[in-house]
Order: sequence, then C-alpha cells, then structure tokens
Amino acid sequence: MSNLLNTDPKESPKGPFVASPILPDTKEKLLALLREEERQRFSPEIQKKYFEVGSDPTCGKDWMDVTDQMQHELVREFGYSDEAVQLLRRAPQLYPDDPEFRTTQVYVRNNIANIGNLTEGMPAPDCPLVPLESSIFTAIIDNSNTTSPNLVPLRSLCKSGRPLVLLGGSYTCPLYRYISHVLNDIYVRYKTQVDFYMIQIREAHASDVWPIGNIVDVKEHRTLSDRLAAAREMVEKTQLEIPVLADTMDDTFLKLYSPWPFRFFVIADGILKLVGMPKEAHYDTTDLVECLNDLLCDKKE
Repeated sequence: MSNLLNTDPKESPKGPFVASPILPDTKEKLLALLREEERQRFSPEIQKKYFEVGSDPTCGKDWMDVTDQMQHELVREFGYSDEAVQLLRRAPQLYPDDPEFRTTQVYVRNNIANIGNLTEGMPAPDCPLVPLESSIFTAIIDNSNTTSPNLVPLRSLCKSGRPLVLLGGSYTCPLYRYISHVLNDIYVRYKTQVDFYMIQIREAHASDVWPIGNIVDVKEHRTLSDRLAAAREMVEKTQLEIPVLADTMDDTFLKLYSPWPFRFFVIADGILKLVGMPKEAHYDTTDLVECLNDLLCDKKE
C-alpha cells in the first residue's frame, strides 16, 4: 500500500487532504471483528441497554439504535474508521461461500425476513392453522401433524363479500408490541364489516435464540404446546382483542406468506388486496386502513 503522506513538496497533491478509510483488509481480521461483535451483543452491558430502550417506547430509540452505536464503538476499538461498520454488516455477502460468515452473527443465523412471492391481485394461498381454544386439541396434536381435522383451513376464514385481515407476528417482536393498541383500535372500528385474525408465528426474538434485553421472555417454540402458550401470553400481555390462530409447527403459513417478523395482509373474495410492507423498521397502518376503506366503499357502490 502506497504511503498516504508524500514528503516531497513538489509532488504533494493540491487541494484538501482526504484520508482513506481504515478497514479490515483480510478475511481473518473481519472474522475477528464479527466474533467480538457477537460477544458484545450477548454481553450483560448491551442486553441491559436493549432492555432500557425496550422498556420505554417514548425514549425515541429502539434496540437497533443500541446495536448501531455498539457497532460504531467496536470498529473504533479495533482501530478502524466508521466505514468498517458497513463492511461488518455486509460480511456474509462478501464471503457467500464461507460457512463461518453465515453462522458467526446472530442476525445472519436467525433473520428470516424476506419479501416473499405474494403480490396483490393473486389468490391467497391456503394453509392449515391451529385454534387456541381447546386444551384437549393441544394435547392430541402436540406435533407437526397437519392432517388433523381440528386444524382450520385459512380458506375457510374467507367469506364472500367480507374482507379478511391477517396479521402475522409474535409477542417478542417489538414492531408488533408497539402498535398492538393501534391494531385493537382498528379491529373495534371495522369488526362488524371485516374479519380479523392474528397468526402466531415463529418468535422474532426468542429469549434463548436472539435476545434483545428479554423485555419479553419467550423461548423458541419446540412443540405446538409452546407455540399455543406463547400465543396465549401474547393475547394476555398486550390485551389483544383480535381472534388468534397459530401456525403449524412446520411453519406452513410462514413459508407461504413470509410474515416474519410482523406483517399484515388483506384478502377479499380469496384475492390478496394488500401485502403489507415495513417502512423504516416500523409499521404504518395507514395502508391497512385505506385498503379497508376502499373495499368497503366499493361494496356500498
């Protein structure tokens, strides 16, 4: 690497001096940075900060702000410039064939968010869903069996001339918790004309997999009983008024609808009318309300 400082004044560059970013220049150095980032994420100090911002929705920060600050401080500790943060975040894309880059960081191992294949105007895929009400039912099918007659076909929730709203999420998802009261308000406003169901899916931040301060201490679902218990806790703690069903343990709804970590859908006469998308790491329910208003207005006409 050429010397950035030229001592010969005749050859000195004109104009302002611009320093090159200091970055990890080998795979081993980048891996060392990733391993330390992983250690710090799970450290008591960072988990405490996650807890503090997660406990106060009015503080103007969330767990991702804590992570961002931690990453910037980390690269500086290693002697790198701030540009190294982007390199740290893009490491799996830089080394796609190296398995260590796919397993070192918790958010690479567990972030399953994707846009999916659903588009507005296509038929809503059918899949089995699990009701919460019957404890006997829970005991009978505490496995991944999706042929049980007690399962509810998603298609059976669709009623002619009546829109259906599906909300996919989990109690450990901050996105869901922050707007659960808004979802209740929307439900109360439209429930006489629209059907709503919340679908309990795989946890966004299970306390034993991807903790962010353990504001909510729900572990990864190992059995259907675990998933149903998590759904009941979600209803109780957020005072959710919307009826709840659960995804099967083979995650059929998750695979078809890509709702993780939280997402909403509107279906009318079996057709997808809205496939909700997150905006800047939060959810704006404006699209949901506008879609319902349009559908109900068309129905009147």
